[in-house]
Amino acid sequence: AYTTPHESKVSFAPTLKKEAGLLKFSERTTTQILNLIRALDPWPGTYCFLNGKRLKVLKAEKYHAGISPGKAKNDMGSLIVGCTDGTLRLSEIQLEGKKPCSDRELLNGIKTDIIISEK
Repeated sequence: AYTTPHESKVSFAPTLKKEAGLLKFSERTTTQILNLIRALDPWPGTYCFLNGKRLKVLKAEKYHAGISPGKAKNDMGSLIVGCTDGTLRLSEIQLEGKKPCSDRELLNGIKTDIIISEK
């Protein structure tokens, strides 16, 4: 059989499971999180939990404010989360059962404290 010169270097990627998209802000750097969001778009996608509900993270960007790893807050209409080496703004998100929206739109509807978690 004819083989291409590089066929011996082929490797197979493992099947992606939905759990691979769980964002662990308290254990990863901003770059690791941003790369994961890009790598797992559109499937299986990345997520965390906001006040106990699954929150899909569609887009994020580095942010200037400081916040401790794994913590989240509303910073003047921006949903920000601390990572091990800095802060990310979750700019485009989707709460379970809702349409995708900006962080500002989501935060307008939340009157309680914001708790981001991995469960």
